[in-house]
Amino acid sequence: MAVIEARGLAKTYGGRRVVSDFAMTVSPGDIYGFVGKNGAGKTTVMKMICGEVTPTAGEVVLFGGASEGGARRIGVLIEQPGLLPGLTAYENVMAKALAFGLVDAKERCAEVLRLVGLDGTGRKKAKGFSLGMKQRLGLALALLGNPDVLLLDEPFNGLDPEGTRALRNLIVRLNETLGVTVVVSSHVLDQLDRFATRYGVIANGHMVRQMTAEEVAAECATSLRVRTADAARDLALLEEAFPAARFTAYPDGSLVVGGVYDAENIARTLRDNGAVVLEFSQETRDIEDYFVALMEGGRHV
Repeated sequence: MAVIEARGLAKTYGGRRVVSDFAMTVSPGDIYGFVGKNGAGKTTVMKMICGEVTPTAGEVVLFGGASEGGARRIGVLIEQPGLLPGLTAYENVMAKALAFGLVDAKERCAEVLRLVGLDGTGRKKAKGFSLGMKQRLGLALALLGNPDVLLLDEPFNGLDPEGTRALRNLIVRLNETLGVTVVVSSHVLDQLDRFATRYGVIANGHMVRQMTAEEVAAECATSLRVRTADAARDLALLEEAFPAARFTAYPDGSLVVGGVYDAENIARTLRDNGAVVLEFSQETRDIEDYFVALMEGGRHV
């Protein structure tokens, strides 16, 4: 059962449609990298998922049931965390715990501050926190209700490398030790590539593609480029000889070979069958180029 399923979502502001016919599926245990350029619609989608924004069309189904009930099981950190600058970390989370009516407020506040590494901040006010500390305090607030799912919108924005690494490790720890499903929206690909288990790419308000980390790795794995004098004949020859390989033909007459293949055997097969080889090279696709192509509207990748 999906923990989040968006079906035909659309949102219009002032006559301008910012999300259209959007579909998304997040499974239990995912660290779901929600990828898109600034302005692509990521934040609007996340606000519709958590119930902060009402869709113009479509629906969000949480935990297999109505979105109204499931929304209480989601912790949210969207845009800037809503902190009370004149209060300490503990006072901030306690204020929200009391608003929630938590019966074990003291214990729960101490626990979430320990989880995010802010249990030693003492009487320091939130206004004096670094950006990374504010992000972690925002995450503590999102964790207060013991959520099954976390929605984190661009959590790495403005963080230095140390703060980014600490927050990334924390997200992984929450996922692995507490079983929290995490949706992280970002355009910072080199961070998502380090820990996401699944991806969704949005462009111009549309979901372009969803895939696992393994599928992305396979798409970007080392491939073989072959160009011969008779591409059509040689493509048929290679497809028959190497059924486990994946062949893509391009207008310039070249073939890109992926999947399971052996470059030496392919070269030998071409030579033994009299092929005139014009190009034979191996290349590795850059993961950033791969995602940028998708984010630019899903052109051929």
